[in-house]
Amino acid sequence: MIITSKDFESWVHAHKDRIYRIAFAILLDKHSAEDIVQEVLITVWQKRNGLDKLRSVEAWYTTVTKNKCINVLKKSSRLTGIRNLEKQESLTPVDYVQAKELKTNIEIIMSQLTPTQRTILHLKENEFLEYKEISNRLGLSISNIKIQVYRSRQFIANELRKIYKNESGI
Repeated sequence: MIITSKDFESWVHAHKDRIYRIAFAILLDKHSAEDIVQEVLITVWQKRNGLDKLRSVEAWYTTVTKNKCINVLKKSSRLTGIRNLEKQESLTPVDYVQAKELKTNIEIIMSQLTPTQRTILHLKENEFLEYKEISNRLGLSISNIKIQVYRSRQFIANELRKIYKNESGI
């Protein structure tokens, strides 16, 4: 139970590095991970009087950290997609709406992937890293990376088929 600012300061020193490691493992960006640490610590401070009711404070702040990281990845992905759409001057308004809808559907589907799958797919598709680079960053085998990319792409494709099959009335 964290109540006083001195207790909170001690708690921060004990847990901030773990929060940073989780954020960095997902985002792979030092500055973004540091921002997430600050956001999580603010959330912990705001919820300090209710923490004693939680079964595991560590599990809770780990979940908060992962969710905040996912939001950062979604926002980054959304901004990249919008920038790419804006660059295509030949899009008709209908094409633009359809492209934006497709992007939204993909983001929703990607939110269903595991954090590891999202991270791997982000590195492969958005940062254009090679399998070996991803392997070095995440400490996973190249074959595991390839399997995760394949499974993620298959999952996304299958879910898109379901969405567009339902929309076409087939």
